[in-house]
Amino acid sequence: MNLIELSHLGFSISLILAILQCTPLFTQKLPAPRLLHRLTHAHTLFIFLSFCGLLYAFAISDFSLLSVRHHSHSQQTLIYKIAAAWSHHEGSLLFWIMLLSLTRSFFLVCHGKSPQAAPIIGGTITALAAILGIFSAYTLFEANPFLRSFPFPQEGIDINPLLHDSGLLYHPPTLYLGAIGYAVVFSIAIAALRFPVPFPHQLLQKWARLSWGITTLGIVAGSWWAYYVLGWGGWWFWDPVENVSLFTWVMGLILLHVAGHPLQKRRILSLALGTFSLFLFGFMLVRAGILLSVHNFAQDLWRGMGLSLLFVSIVLPATLLFMKKAPASPAQKLPLFITLQNGVLLSSLIILLIGTLSPLVLQLTQGQPLSIDERFFQQFFWPLTTLFLPLMALSLMQKKSRTAKGFLYLSGLSMLATYLLFHFLPPHIPFLSLSTKILLSLPFTSSFMLIFATLHTFLSKGVAKSPLAARFAHLWVGVFVLAITMDRGFTSETYFPIAPGQCKTIFTKKLCLNDLNIIPTETALAQVAPLSWDHLTQDPAHTLTPSRHFYYARDHIVSRPVIDSNLFMNRFLAIGSSPKEGEIRLRVHQNMGTPWIWISGILLALSSLGAALFQKRKKQ
Repeated sequence: MNLIELSHLGFSISLILAILQCTPLFTQKLPAPRLLHRLTHAHTLFIFLSFCGLLYAFAISDFSLLSVRHHSHSQQTLIYKIAAAWSHHEGSLLFWIMLLSLTRSFFLVCHGKSPQAAPIIGGTITALAAILGIFSAYTLFEANPFLRSFPFPQEGIDINPLLHDSGLLYHPPTLYLGAIGYAVVFSIAIAALRFPVPFPHQLLQKWARLSWGITTLGIVAGSWWAYYVLGWGGWWFWDPVENVSLFTWVMGLILLHVAGHPLQKRRILSLALGTFSLFLFGFMLVRAGILLSVHNFAQDLWRGMGLSLLFVSIVLPATLLFMKKAPASPAQKLPLFITLQNGVLLSSLIILLIGTLSPLVLQLTQGQPLSIDERFFQQFFWPLTTLFLPLMALSLMQKKSRTAKGFLYLSGLSMLATYLLFHFLPPHIPFLSLSTKILLSLPFTSSFMLIFATLHTFLSKGVAKSPLAARFAHLWVGVFVLAITMDRGFTSETYFPIAPGQCKTIFTKKLCLNDLNIIPTETALAQVAPLSWDHLTQDPAHTLTPSRHFYYARDHIVSRPVIDSNLFMNRFLAIGSSPKEGEIRLRVHQNMGTPWIWISGILLALSSLGAALFQKRKKQ
């Protein structure tokens, strides 16, 4: 028996261990702590070794495995061979299960030492075992990455050329970890409902913060990857799979707002269950290939049926348990501004669901295809954002400052900042009509209101304040929306043909094409166009090299743009084919404020993670 077969056997053993560990959900009798630790870590060991076996098969190009044959190539570099292990449906499921098992062991090590916490920790570990068992059973019987191919091919088909990028190393794992965090939150809620334990508010809030922060990092990483690898000059396209990632993110944000009020047990538990359930719903839609997307998964009826069964197996028992065991709603209501903010977030979630699912529903019911582009989402999200940010600002203001006078002062200062922003625009920004300026001034003013209200909380003395991490999070939300508005309103773009030795004046600077090179590599033929600004051809630091790659295995061309960036703006350059031989067609975007979309997004995620870590220190 070789290593691959041993890995397959280890995966099967891990399924048996998961089934054994979830039996307390039916008996309501938790095992002894020592046995719980041993079974949990044994499961983690088996599933970890199983995934390592799959990694080994990809590393040595073992094309006898169907998953390796369809998603790898012998000439691929080692790092991308390894990343290809989670680039497809079967391998990514095993990777997700392995990460969930590791997280479960981490959860037990971090929280399982206190005897007082043993019931809630044991219940959470048991609920996670049930999720692991259901996912493992589906993967083993329906999406097995260890299936063999007969006869054995000599070469693989390779992964999608768009995935030949470092983004494959960090974007999917980060999103998976965010979803796994919400699986932990879901399991804590199940344990609180199923076993006679005190309400685990602190534990649930901590993992909700961790999960939301990691999910934010995953979405930000994905938008950056799309920006520089797709060659479209944009960072968000309202693609159905992008929208699905926002389902969990928006619901998780509502959970964060409610989790700060421990008396709202029923709402907290419902949101904890609903957030992971929304992830599973989106997971089912995406992996079954139901949603047409650039994140393509093959349409498969049997896969869709299996995923539907997986979804129902987890969500239906949780829903019935909540209906039976959930505590009554408290007499105390949420603060007004928290309620209003959650109402706006819920409206955003409904719009996301309508815009993402309505083409599918119409196709199924009437047989008519319907395309919903970014205009549908923007016409709703801009007004909602413009309303949401002032509500956040008012929630930060102290009660004695939350008056008509205080609001007018904040509004006037924000309008002044917006006026100065328009007045001191760089000269290369295209002419903006009065109506455009008015439309842009609304989100600009709302962003400045939130930024100034947050800064006021840092400068004011002698008054009660929100937690430090929460204030930083509000600040970065304001900066994030400000950067998005600048990117949308102040973007300039141009397209033109250019040949080697020619120069063009672009955005007040001269851009020269120094040469046009054809460079063969092991997996692709690359066309590279060295460009320089203002004749700085001798300085390598000022040479930009956008390229186009023709991949042999897939017979596919991929554009690899280059980004010339500073702290406040970037220039995006991508090349395309031209009808004339010896020249290229160059596309140049100049985007104002775009770097701060990712800077503020990362800082927002770190604020949420910091809130969880600060909560841990406070407890100690």
